[in-house]
Amino acid sequence: CGHCKKLAPIWDDIALKLSHNEGLVIAKVDSTGNEAEGVEVKSYPTLYYYPSNKKNDPIPYEGARDAANLIDFLKKEATKPFTVTPTFTAAKNLNVFLSSQVVTVVFLGNSRSSNWTVFQQVEAAVPYLNFGILPDSS
Repeated sequence: CGHCKKLAPIWDDIALKLSHNEGLVIAKVDSTGNEAEGVEVKSYPTLYYYPSNKKNDPIPYEGARDAANLIDFLKKEATKPFTVTPTFTAAKNLNVFLSSQVVTVVFLGNSRSSNWTVFQQVEAAVPYLNFGILPDSS
């Protein structure tokens, strides 16, 4: 559907920004081919958060379909704190970010890139640096 297609790049961006957080999974499930107990699908896309301590009691998301609101919802509902790695859609946004940071590491690529695991390990090991992602399609 059109709403699902509009949400797809936002969802992918959130998944990329949060991918380094162990225990936090951003997933897509096609409910036209899968059934989930306790989930009522009235329209598409339907979004639910499954807390790790209440997996049988999902929390519906009914807010705005943008990255900032979705991440704020997750911060409010998450059972563990998590960090958000910024991504940049344009070089000018990257330059603004770089100019405001003391030390910054920017990964050029995506989660399918060969060095993605190394980037995640460095980001986890060196929390005092600032990290960002510039997807290779930019």
